Amino acid sequence: MGYVIALACHPSPLMNLRILICCVALVESCLNARASVLYGIPGNSYSQDFDSLGSSGSTWTNDSTLQGWYYALSTGAAPTSYNAANGSSPAQDLALSVGSSGSGERGLGSQNPGTANTKLRFGLQLNNDSADTLSQFTLSYTGEEWRVIANEATQDKLVFEYQIFASGSGNQLTTTTGWTSVSALTFTAPIAAGASAALDGNASANRIQLSSPVTGITWAPGQELWLRWTDSTVGASGTTAQLYMMGVDDLSFVATPEPSTAGIFLAGSLLLGAFRSRQRGFQV
Repeated sequence: MGYVIALACHPSPLMNLRILICCVALVESCLNARASVLYGIPGNSYSQDFDSLGSSGSTWTNDSTLQGWYYALSTGAAPTSYNAANGSSPAQDLALSVGSSGSGERGLGSQNPGTANTKLRFGLQLNNDSADTLSQFTLSYTGEEWRVIANEATQDKLVFEYQIFASGSGNQLTTTTGWTSVSALTFTAPIAAGASAALDGNASANRIQLSSPVTGITWAPGQELWLRWTDSTVGASGTTAQLYMMGVDDLSFVATPEPSTAGIFLAGSLLLGAFRSRQRGFQV
């Protein structure tokens, strides 16, 4: 898309100011149109509580309904809407705003369809907008179970993975290779039952708080870090199916660079100096 700003032959100072304001607004709008969340200050926390999702459902647009967040249905296509769900009935192969009926306390969730070998995915795209190469991040979130399904032999999971892509790579949510899974950040639904039933995902028995550092990454300035959750099922029904309704809530993310050699040396020198000063203070 191109933009043309018309200028008068002899603009007045007031007109120049108006033009400047328009230019600033245009630049800001272009920046806001960039995909992903811009992570600009190492050590700062990005958080998402998903409470901006409605309790009655609404339209869904990737990287717009929730900035930086993407969703893919079992076909790999993005949904055009999301549904509110409290676990009282199936809500399969839909983007879900999970929570109690009418409550503003929401989470982002999924429930697989009754079709074998399907996957639902949702995730967050973060752009390293800092000047530092970041070497580690800590992710914390709460996994919630909102509906349990009868006769499933294996408790369902939201498998967490991450991958780093080049700047401007676009929507990589359904890319099949190159991901690294983190078992400490994978949510395993805590409740299994003999009968299908609704659960209160906000109750302590039905939710698990997960937090773990991930080290040894190389996230250079301008590159995109993707965090994603995959809800998959092997079978369509019975013991091989994994059709629980689950969600993610109260997420926070912090990334930091590896301490520099100079910084480590300086810190060591200061500690050594303090130790020697203390030793001299005890001399008699």
